[in-house]
Amino acid sequence: MLKKEIEYKVNGYYNRWGIIDTYKNYSLLENTSWGDETCYLVVDNNVEIVNKEYTKKATGEKVVIPTITTIICETFDGIITALEDEGIL
Repeated sequence: MLKKEIEYKVNGYYNRWGIIDTYKNYSLLENTSWGDETCYLVVDNNVEIVNKEYTKKATGEKVVIPTITTIICETFDGIITALEDEGIL
């Protein structure tokens, strides 16, 4: 289950992502570095999350970050419009 207070990595996307909106069992994620300058990601709240180990480039320190393995879609719209476009609503 996704949590609003946690930042996630997403397979295939740069930087970390945070939840900015939810609707029923779905969440809209925004890139924490680029904000609305890039697309949002829609994910199911029950998506598989794996803890992956990453190495910080600057320090060489190893950190474990929760990583989302799959998304429903990318969007520049809100969560409800994206879910409608995908035929979920």
